[in-house]
Amino acid sequence: MKLRVKALLLFTSVGVFVVVTVGIFQYFNLREEKLQTIKVEVSRQIEHVDHALRWFLEEGERDLLGLAADQRVRSRNDQDFTNFLNADEHSFEYHIGALESEIIEILNAFRTTHPHVNSVYMGRENGSFVRSHKRPRPTRYDPRTRPWYVLAKDNPGEVMRTKPYRSVTSSDVNIG
Repeated sequence: MKLRVKALLLFTSVGVFVVVTVGIFQYFNLREEKLQTIKVEVSRQIEHVDHALRWFLEEGERDLLGLAADQRVRSRNDQDFTNFLNADEHSFEYHIGALESEIIEILNAFRTTHPHVNSVYMGRENGSFVRSHKRPRPTRYDPRTRPWYVLAKDNPGEVMRTKPYRSVTSSDVNIG
C-alpha cells in the first residue's frame, strides 16, 4: 500500500476512534446529567406534595379542634344519644333528642362543607354513637372498639390520625 493510503487509513481510524470515544463519553455524561435533573425535579415535586398534604392534614386538625370546642358536642348529657350496642337492623328505630339533633346538624354541616369527608361521627364512653347522617343499616355496633375511638381515648385533648381502616357501613377506607 502506498504511504498516502496508509496515512489516510490512519487518520480515518484515529478520527473514528476519537468520534466514538467522545460520543460514548458524551452519552454517559449527558445521561448522568439528565438523571440528576430528573432526580432534582422529582425531589421538588415530592416536597410540593408533602407540603400540600401536610397543609391539608393540619387544616383538618384545626377544623376538628373547632368541632371539639363546640359546647354542644362536648356536652356530657349523652345518656339518651343513639346507641347501637344491641341494635337489630330489622327493628331498630332512631329516637333522636334535641341535643343530639343539634350535634347531628353540626356534624352534617362539617361533612357537607368538606368534600373529602364522607362521614363525621363521635363515640361516647357509654357506647352511644352520633353520626352526621343515619347509618344505612342500623346493625349492632360498639364505637368503643373502633381504631379511632381507642386512639382518641389513649390521647385525650389531642387530634390524632389512625392508620387507614375499613368502614363498617361502606366499602370505603377511612382515616379517623
